[in-house]
Amino acid sequence: MRLGEAMSIECAWIRQEPGFVVIPDSKNSSARHVANSDRAYAGLLDLTDREPADSKVFRSSSWVAENAWRNEIRITAQCPDLRIHDLRHEALSRMSARGADLKTLMRQSGHKTVAVLMRYLNPTPAEQRSRLFPNDAIVEAKA
Repeated sequence: MRLGEAMSIECAWIRQEPGFVVIPDSKNSSARHVANSDRAYAGLLDLTDREPADSKVFRSSSWVAENAWRNEIRITAQCPDLRIHDLRHEALSRMSARGADLKTLMRQSGHKTVAVLMRYLNPTPAEQRSRLFPNDAIVEAKA
């Protein structure tokens, strides 16, 4: 998700369809179903337990999240140049590496065109080779 979308999640968006956060009006002006792993979805359900449908799941602002990211999280992770939005690129690249098709990735990300989605997908050389030649073993060059 985009940071703004994540920070605006309401409890009803999580309860609407099991396994998904249903964003009623995303950046591209249409509803979007964001699939979650069982573990992530269970965590979101725990956060919304006994909360009113229209209450926010995360009660801090985007500024607070960005400040924590800048001054704590990326320093602790020893990734001083990592941006929050880089996580979106990484997540989509990993979903692609697991074999998700373009249409599924577009639904997950909210991208309307393949051209925009492709900016987010960054396969490693090993992923490239395994996709093109799934049954081949790597032959080592002789020194």
